Amino acid sequence: MAVGQRELRGSTIFYPFTMEVHVNDRGWRFRPLDQGLRQRDPQAGLIHCRNLPGDGQKITSPIMLNGAGVALENPSPSNAVFGDFKKYPELDFSGLPGIT
Repeated sequence: MAVGQRELRGSTIFYPFTMEVHVNDRGWRFRPLDQGLRQRDPQAGLIHCRNLPGDGQKITSPIMLNGAGVALENPSPSNAVFGDFKKYPELDFSGLPGIT
C-alpha cells in the first residue's frame, strides 16, 4: 500500500492511496487431502492404521481418510475427501470506488 501526500479539495482534506489486491477465482481456502497414519475408532480413539490385508504392520505412508477420520475402504481419486478451512479473512471490497 502506498499513501500519498495530504491533499485538499474544496474543504475536504484527504490522503490518496493505492493498494494492491490479489484475487483468486478459486478462493483462498485451504483444502488439504484428508489423510493420515492413524484413524478414529469409536471404542479405542485414535489407532495406528495397519497393512490389512497384508502383514498387519503399522503403515509408514499416509492413507486416505473419509473426512471423519476413518480409513477409506477402496481409496481412489474419485472418492478422495478434502477439508475446507478459511486461511484468510474474507472481505467484501465491492463498496470501494472502482471495484465492480
